[in-house]
Amino acid sequence: MNKRGAGVAFCAISAFLLFSRYFFKVALYLIKEGKFMIGYSTNFLAIKRTLNLFGILSIIALIVGVIYLIIAEIEDKNK
Repeated sequence: MNKRGAGVAFCAISAFLLFSRYFFKVALYLIKEGKFMIGYSTNFLAIKRTLNLFGILSIIALIVGVIYLIIAEIEDKNK
């Protein structure tokens, strides 16, 4: 896989993680408000930490993807 493909893949992973973060945040809100799975108890602190981890990993994947894309463009320009 060339560097452009790897950069696009990292950007796609970043988008998926960002989507997952907000999807689970909505699910957490529904569970907490009692409109979804009534009587379901869970450790909300662990879920919130996981959501923060999704956000951090999303930013890291985006930065790595952009760096790969920039390096690919520089190498293509030097050829």
